[in-house]
Amino acid sequence: MRKITIFIFVFSLTFISCRSTDVTTNDAMSAYLSTDVSSTYDIPNISEWLIYKNNTYADWLGIKYHNKYLREPINVIIIDSYSDSAPQAVKKLLRQCKSAGYEEEYGHSSGYKGVINNETYKQIPNNKHVAFANKDFFVTNNHGRIIGPALYNGSYIFIAGFSTEQPTIFKGFRHIFVSFNRARNDFSLKLNNSPDYKIIGSMDLKNIVNTDTTTTGDHDGKAVVIAAIQ
Repeated sequence: MRKITIFIFVFSLTFISCRSTDVTTNDAMSAYLSTDVSSTYDIPNISEWLIYKNNTYADWLGIKYHNKYLREPINVIIIDSYSDSAPQAVKKLLRQCKSAGYEEEYGHSSGYKGVINNETYKQIPNNKHVAFANKDFFVTNNHGRIIGPALYNGSYIFIAGFSTEQPTIFKGFRHIFVSFNRARNDFSLKLNNSPDYKIIGSMDLKNIVNTDTTTTGDHDGKAVVIAAIQ
């Protein structure tokens, strides 16, 4: 009886969470993605991938998608040319992420890193089992890890990897991969509505993999570039 109750509970949550309010794509996002700002903005060399334990590529904890291992791309870049210190840049970003509906949520893997201007940086906040997410982990959610910041030519640079996951009780409670683009677009457009940040375009990192064993799913190889405006 207990198993049936748990099944009904999880199924109900999953069904409700599927009625998404995500802003996944629209004409505005299409315009941003077609505007390459790599030559007009001072952006340092950044890693193409999230890095996990033992300095290996993050692979969505080994969960397969269409019978292939996933590789987690960097799909968001944030530039802050207004903050006077790294703590100030972090505090402002955390505040606006929360206002945009992406809070620090428990129930996610942690300990991720990334490379900015040839230096390795940890995710923020560097707490165990915490990531930025728009919903709880037991329903379909967009979540991501933000890495940095690196000081580069007077600006603080963050990089991030966002993805969408859906819970399932097949073979026990776990998550399945849904999308990279859906989470990237929703996070970027929600942060774009804040008073402190605006999307300025994209950068083509060309971080697409599709081999017999490894895939980046629906990722289009582009990172959305967001800049602080105050």
